[in-house]
Amino acid sequence: MFNMDDYEDVQERVRRFRVAYPQGRIGAEIIDKDLSASDPWVVVSGYCYFSMEDKYPAGVDVALGRQSFYRDNMKRWFMEDTATSAIGRAIALAIESKTKATKQN
Repeated sequence: MFNMDDYEDVQERVRRFRVAYPQGRIGAEIIDKDLSASDPWVVVSGYCYFSMEDKYPAGVDVALGRQSFYRDNMKRWFMEDTATSAIGRAIALAIESKTKATKQN
């Protein structure tokens, strides 16, 4: 059965990454979007590096966000939320996590 208590917040995942890799870096980049569509959408790539000098990321993943996925009061934040999801997914690939998805997903 689905239990939200089994999922980790992205904020907690980022905190754990920062503690383990204080010299690491985390970021996100929009890789595709259509904001003029009847249902605007965005694809965001999230990434993390263990150190500032790393040439290759420790984790990379993507997230798709569609404005229609969100409640009316959250529609204006769908791009930010999608970036947060992509970052959380990338960190899950780089550090130990029970689940790839987060509460935000």
